[in-house]
Amino acid sequence: MKTQAGAVAAAAVMMAAALAAPPVRADEVNVYTERQEVFLRDVFAGFTAATGVKVNALYLANGAIERLASEGEHTVADVVIVADVGRLQELEDRGLTQEIDAGVIGAAPHSDARQWVALTRRLRVLFVPQDSPAAAEEMAGLAAARWRGGLCLRSGFHPYNVALFANYLGLHGEQEARALIDGVKANLARRPQGNDRAQIKGVASGQCKAAVANLYYYHKMLAGDDAAERKAAEAVRWLPLRMDAEGVHANVSGGAIARHSKRPAAAARLLEYMLSAEAQRIYAAANGELPVRRDVAMPAALQAAAALPVNGLPIGRIASLRPAAAALVAEAAFDD
Repeated sequence: MKTQAGAVAAAAVMMAAALAAPPVRADEVNVYTERQEVFLRDVFAGFTAATGVKVNALYLANGAIERLASEGEHTVADVVIVADVGRLQELEDRGLTQEIDAGVIGAAPHSDARQWVALTRRLRVLFVPQDSPAAAEEMAGLAAARWRGGLCLRSGFHPYNVALFANYLGLHGEQEARALIDGVKANLARRPQGNDRAQIKGVASGQCKAAVANLYYYHKMLAGDDAAERKAAEAVRWLPLRMDAEGVHANVSGGAIARHSKRPAAAARLLEYMLSAEAQRIYAAANGELPVRRDVAMPAALQAAAALPVNGLPIGRIASLRPAAAALVAEAAFDD
């Protein structure tokens, strides 16, 4: 009898909690993101203007995945947006996502199981001084003697560089990837340090003959309010960094629908909008990032980059090779 009474009481408590919980609004969608607000603000505003659905965004410097995991089924997140293929794959590997309809994804790069979709392309290129005679470079060329004592990179373990090395590993195999990483380390002008902007500044100051960084940082520096950063960007130029004869490396930012989303239809609608030509143009104009669509008109400053062919290794394959690439970076004691 006590057991039955306890069950009734528990049911009453659950019913009361359900009644007290705020209703799930269909005209809102909640986003957890590790991207800065400046990268997404205009896109979210465009979505709301087009659909009437309000975007509630929680901007986290990092830890969006960890927060989502800790909240479990009680999360309010509907969409998660991160800035690296490794973080996207981590979302999938930890079971924090749900399948995205193929009609939403279209032709955009995505995981094999459609658990996440790329939203922008982020080219990793080589920066040299304005007066440098260097032309487009092959990744293997970074290990050549001509760059001895002249290369600058951030930590080899940073996700941007791990993805870069993983791409090369997938195309050329372990032996050549090991030789490349060892050769790049031997050619470093300084111990790996700083962020991508710091690498560009290193070239501008003459400390580095060349540096590897994401292209959109360069455009943000050129267009920013920081006079010193703008001057540094004006002192350099960028070169395509080819992974092979077919094309360059492109990392991605991307999004996923949270496994326990209370508004999966609204979440899918937001991702679909973010892949629209309208939103892709906003990304390019505001951020200097490249669209995942090829039918989007680019600002003049981005047209050359957008026209570059990207090598054919699927982005999901790059994600899966990241642990092996990180192991090669550790083996080389790259950051020491």
